[in-house]
Amino acid sequence: MPRLFTAFPVPALRALHEQADAFRQADLRLRMESPERWHVTLNFLGDVADSEVGSLAGQLRKVTCGVGPVPIRLQGLGAFPDLRLPRVIWVGVESSHELTLLHARLGRVIEEMGVPLEPVFVPHVTLARMRHRPSQRLCSMLEEQSHSPFGVIVPKEVVLYESRPNAAGQQYHVLERFVLHGDSLGGRFPGENAAEQGS
Repeated sequence: MPRLFTAFPVPALRALHEQADAFRQADLRLRMESPERWHVTLNFLGDVADSEVGSLAGQLRKVTCGVGPVPIRLQGLGAFPDLRLPRVIWVGVESSHELTLLHARLGRVIEEMGVPLEPVFVPHVTLARMRHRPSQRLCSMLEEQSHSPFGVIVPKEVVLYESRPNAAGQQYHVLERFVLHGDSLGGRFPGENAAEQGS
């Protein structure tokens, strides 16, 4: 069964490249994420039956139809599981009304198909991974730049990716693209009423 997730592709911003270079200099043992793989995961679906992928894509297209581009502010460095023993190093994404709404709407469709979702939404852009104890220089960098700004992006599509394992880790394949060319930026999503948005 394909392992799927929805995400915003992230352009190769200069600030992200500079930070990736700084990470390399701080710890040469890091396994860097290539820029063409940069993305902000919206929903991780896990394994989905082949027979359900087409229906899922159709429902996701309905949700995104009429939705406009969603601005995203990249802010601060972080790590999973924590800064003291990082395994995944990332640039954070500042929470916003539009991002929260889109994540919830996509999640609702996914759950209706019987796919369980991750309990906590922590949007981020993964820049590096590691399996060793971090250098002191790297730890200091993560702590000192926990609130540093990295710019604003305005994704114009949501992508349904399939993650396939390979010798280097995971390879991402685009299954569907859902272009965000509507006019609902800052307003209501299709099917959303005023009460649901607190307006």
